[in-house]
Amino acid sequence: MKTSQREEIRGHLTRNGSINKRESERLYGCERLASRIDELRKEGLDITTNRVKVLNRWGKSVFVAEYWLETEEQRRLL
Repeated sequence: MKTSQREEIRGHLTRNGSINKRESERLYGCERLASRIDELRKEGLDITTNRVKVLNRWGKSVFVAEYWLETEEQRRLL
């Protein structure tokens, strides 16, 4: 059975804690990460968004959204 992009993204967040658009495109062929994140949030996952600076293909600094899966341990540290 083929795994959906939403399930791939959920697994990635569970294993790694975060994902950004570039990773989702490269690893899972997901070009609409914000939509998959919205679906996961509606399922009850506590996901936060941070803006991070990366280099684009021309070497220019740009900001992209990076999504983090909040855990109970992370909340205790705040």
